[in-house]
Amino acid sequence: MDVASLWSGTVSAIMNMAGAVGASISPLVFATLVERGSWITPFVVTAGVLFIGALIWSFLIDAEKRLIPALPRGS
Repeated sequence: MDVASLWSGTVSAIMNMAGAVGASISPLVFATLVERGSWITPFVVTAGVLFIGALIWSFLIDAEKRLIPALPRGS
């Protein structure tokens, strides 16, 4: 709510949808990687994606910055 102000519901819905799409696709990708190789490969890929996400969150995302400019008081 601090980041998106009046659009916090929309931002939450988009984040939820992105998570649901990832949760739907990951079993298919995991099964394909297991069929082609070993059980280690999917875990290495998952760890790599999580590590990249952590780097993006640490260095590229400014949690203090608003997505939408603040509305003037009384609006």
